[in-house]
Amino acid sequence: MKKGTVNTILILGAAAAAWFIFTSMRRRRGSSVEAAPTIKQTEAEFYADTEMAPAQPKVIEAAKSVVDIFKGLKRAPEVKAAAQAKRASRKEARQTKRAAKKVGEIGLFY
Repeated sequence: MKKGTVNTILILGAAAAAWFIFTSMRRRRGSSVEAAPTIKQTEAEFYADTEMAPAQPKVIEAAKSVVDIFKGLKRAPEVKAAAQAKRASRKEARQTKRAAKKVGEIGLFY
């Protein structure tokens, strides 16, 4: 087989492969773009359709509901006092534990 024949076959094979790939990609897309009929309207009609009335911001309503939720979460005074007493007892226990450790310590750099 001549060298020119091999190159020609390779080029034709690459062209056939490229053609096959492009046609298969085109078939996969399947849908085409279609334009809807045009709408004829005046400038005043356009601005009347696009102009929106100023609406109440929904952020304010959401913020009010969040504030109401946090107001409802307020603890009763008895529960608050019990939590403070519990924290105080834990703090006192930690301090006594540290003090007990310090009594038995011997300094390293004596």
